[in-house]
Amino acid sequence: MSHTNLIRLGGLAAILAGILRGVNSIVPNDGPKIAIAILYLFTDIFILFGIMGIYGFQHQESKLWGFWGFILAIVA
Repeated sequence: MSHTNLIRLGGLAAILAGILRGVNSIVPNDGPKIAIAILYLFTDIFILFGIMGIYGFQHQESKLWGFWGFILAIVA
């Protein structure tokens, strides 16, 4: 898979994470707890892939500070 496709997939993952975050805020909390937990799980997974895509795009310009920011975002 090419570098460009990985960056595009990372952007798509970030968009999906934003959509799921909006859906999570609309879903009532009195519903099944497992459904809400699964939505949050997928949101977090897509956020991680989105962060990886952003870092893949910006890693040469961001240098050492960008690397540490990336590590902090992944760990947090």
